[in-house]
Formats: sequence, structure tokens, C-alpha cells
Amino acid sequence: MLRDRPLPFLPHAAEADFRELFLTLRSNAELSVPFVLLMILSTLLASTGLFLNSASVIIGAMILAPLMSPIISLSMGIVRSDRSLVQPSLKTLAAGLSMGLVCAAIFALLTPLRTLTPEMAGRLNPSLLDLMVALLSGVAGAYAHAKEEIARSLAGVAIAVALVPPLAVVGIGVGWMDTATMLGASLLLITNLIGIMLASSATFIMLGFAPISRARKALRLSLVLMLLVTIPLSLRFDRMVDQNAIQDTLSRIAANHPEDGILDVREVILSGKKPLIRLDVRVQQDWNETMMDRHKARIEQTLGYPADLEFSVVHVR
Repeated sequence: MLRDRPLPFLPHAAEADFRELFLTLRSNAELSVPFVLLMILSTLLASTGLFLNSASVIIGAMILAPLMSPIISLSMGIVRSDRSLVQPSLKTLAAGLSMGLVCAAIFALLTPLRTLTPEMAGRLNPSLLDLMVALLSGVAGAYAHAKEEIARSLAGVAIAVALVPPLAVVGIGVGWMDTATMLGASLLLITNLIGIMLASSATFIMLGFAPISRARKALRLSLVLMLLVTIPLSLRFDRMVDQNAIQDTLSRIAANHPEDGILDVREVILSGKKPLIRLDVRVQQDWNETMMDRHKARIEQTLGYPADLEFSVVHVR
């Protein structure tokens, strides 16, 4: 049967591959002092980077984060229906997530800053593109674990999927008692977890570490969970497409009509019946109501629907 045979371009795992991989995965599934230490350090480092709005500090936290290992172990345990691998992996993953959440919440409580930085805000609106990143990272993570010669690429996988930063943002939201921050970052974190587990499980099956017949129930459950997550991600992706379309339209208007000031789009919010568009207008002469009305008329005519516009005028010489 095709379901128990390897795909033509992926050779079946040899006995030596099984032995080495399972030893590694069982070790990664266990909760250990190094795991706890790295989890605490990576979360605190990510939280610091988020408050500093420093991408380089956040990347350092991603490299330190040990969460990828128990997730990959859990994926193998699920596809092989191996409770001795599933149970410790779940325990380690739950402990890691709990520690990260608590550390980030305490950090937020002790920090007098209450400003949502761009690095934090960037993790509050996940879309289908984030799910794609998680799926690709899951494939890469499983393949890197299965092939010892490319295991050094795991740091790159950890950076790509970025599990700890959204976890830290959830914790910061808990510390601030900010529901919107908690929910937005939680959706990204759940998306990453489900995407990695589904993709890594499928990769292990394709590599021959488990027959599809044994993993059918687990894959079915993973697909259902992914479909549930896809619904809000699709809505957010549609909103992103609409925002980009509005920004492109406004850029064309600004290029074609510089006489009333140069428009810079600061923000597009699609939450009510009409989009709210915040614009910076750079002008050399005095700004007046006539110029504002001309901009508003052009924008609404080009968009084809009314919009709420907020102008911030910047005088330049």
C-alpha cells in the first residue's frame, strides 16, 4: 500500500537513523536544569528586547530558547503513538510555557514602562503568512533532527519560528492586565505550536519514521486544530490585504498631486464601518481647509468609499 511506503524523493529511515534519533528525542523530551535555565534566560532576554524595541536582542533570545526540542519530540511521539515520548514532552513543553509566561509577567510588573513598542505590536496580528512560517519551520526542524549532518541549522529554525517572543508578549499582557495584548500574542503562539507539530509530524512520516496508518488519528486532530486557527488568521490576512491596497492607493495619490503637500501614510485602521486613515502631510506653505478638502475628495473618490481621515501637518522648508 502507498500509505506504508516512502515517497520516491525521500529515502526510508535506516535502523541507525531510528536509534540515534530516538535517543536524541527522548533526551530532549525530559525536563532538565539546562532547559529550565535557558527558558528563563531566553524569556527575560526576549522581554528586555521587546521593551527596548531591539530586534537584535530578540534574535539572541530566539537562539537561546529551548522550546523547539520538546515540540519535535512530541511530534514524533504523536505519530508513533508512543506514550513514553508524548508524556515527558508534554510535561516539558507545559513547564517551559508556564515558566516563560510567569517570567514575562513578573518582568512587566517590575518594569515601570507601559508603552506598546513596535516589536510588541508586530506580534499581535498574526495572519496566514505566520502559519506558513510555522509549517516550514516544522519541516526544517524535523528534518534537521533526523539528519545529524544538518543539526547545526537548528538555531536558524529557532529564529525563523520565534516561539519565545510571542510567549513573552502574552506574559507582558498578563502583567499589564491587557486583554488585547494577551489574545493577539496568544493566537500567534498557538499558531506556531500547531503549525510546527503538524508539519514536523508529516515530515517524520515522509521520512519513514512512522507509517501513516498508525498516525492517522493524530494527523486528523492536528488538521482540525489547524483549520480552527486558520479562520481568524484568514480574517486578519484579508484585513492586511485591504490595508496594503489602501496604502498603495494613497501613495499613488501623493505622487500625482504634490502641490497640496506630500502625503505619508502613518496608519490604516479597519475596525469600523469606515477605515480610519492617519496621514502626515509635509507642506511648505500654510495648510488650510481647502487643501484638506481636496485631499479628502481625491482619496475617497479613488478608494470608492468614504473614509475617516486624520491629518498631521509638518511644515518643511
